[in-house]
Amino acid sequence: MQIAQEDVTSLLALDRFGQRYRSDAALRDAVDGGDARRLLQEAGVSVPAGYDIRVVADTEDTIHVVMPPDPNADLEDETLDAVVGGGSMATPSCMGTSVTATMSSACGPAEKPE
Repeated sequence: MQIAQEDVTSLLALDRFGQRYRSDAALRDAVDGGDARRLLQEAGVSVPAGYDIRVVADTEDTIHVVMPPDPNADLEDETLDAVVGGGSMATPSCMGTSVTATMSSACGPAEKPE
């Protein structure tokens, strides 16, 4: 499977955003205040229109697990066209900060610090 260059660029931007999120209290406050979509886009992350974007940070005693969409759910024609047409949406959630959309999957929890 080959990954499109735009997806690689977006993934790298998402990684940088996650690193900055961990160290920048003002960014965390802005994201928590509901500006996640705009801030991600400004950081160079591709954010598809029409998706609910939620940024959820793991804590010392809470790990978030992101499940794939319900395979039995009815999909709209546009969603099916994107999948059949080879469209993609890369949303990694393995960097301590889960950036998820309605069509994402989890990589598993990060190790809890001792």
